[in-house]
Amino acid sequence: MNHVFKPVGDKIEFVGDFESLYKSEDDPWGQSGQTGKMGLYYSHSRRRLCAQLKKINPGTLLEIGSGLGYKLNIIQKHFPNCSAVGIDISQTATERAAKLFPHLNFIVGDIKNPNFNYFNLEEEYDVVILSQLLWYVLEDLPQVFENCLSVLSANGKLVICQAFLKTPQKYGKNICDGFEGLLQVLKNSKLNVEYFHLDDSDSFIHNDGIVILSRK
Repeated sequence: MNHVFKPVGDKIEFVGDFESLYKSEDDPWGQSGQTGKMGLYYSHSRRRLCAQLKKINPGTLLEIGSGLGYKLNIIQKHFPNCSAVGIDISQTATERAAKLFPHLNFIVGDIKNPNFNYFNLEEEYDVVILSQLLWYVLEDLPQVFENCLSVLSANGKLVICQAFLKTPQKYGKNICDGFEGLLQVLKNSKLNVEYFHLDDSDSFIHNDGIVILSRK
């Protein structure tokens, strides 16, 4: 997957060419949840996410980094009365998601863009999910959090769900070193941590982290 990261010596360099990734891969990272070890991990992570969303019972929801739409479709099935929207930086991913799940709403947008509010977002959301994209936005986390807050309702929740390596991290350790590093970053943000948990069992290829936040 050199479209996203590539090795440089003993380190990893972020490339971020998601458009090429979705043009060349049918099921990047097994995000359909149907194949391989990554598929098993995604299925597990989504079950954990839906269990937390059940406590919130959102009426409106925005998933940032919606990819091919599999997670948003699962969320919609669990919460049929929720108005759910997916946004992704890749035009190709968004078009493919719309074909796979024509009953859902997908739009193209970049959460790192200072003009994020102009990406056809027509309302505030009870829940905003940062979906498996922490490592792709590390350099722009303050702007990302500002953008999330700009579309979050007054009492809304920001949910971060993210895979964490079981092996030593090779990218971005100076900004966020694993799950504990994320919690440290969040302490210095405009967000209040309401819930956090890392599932570091041996059952899946990655550890699964989830954090639920609100405005300070």
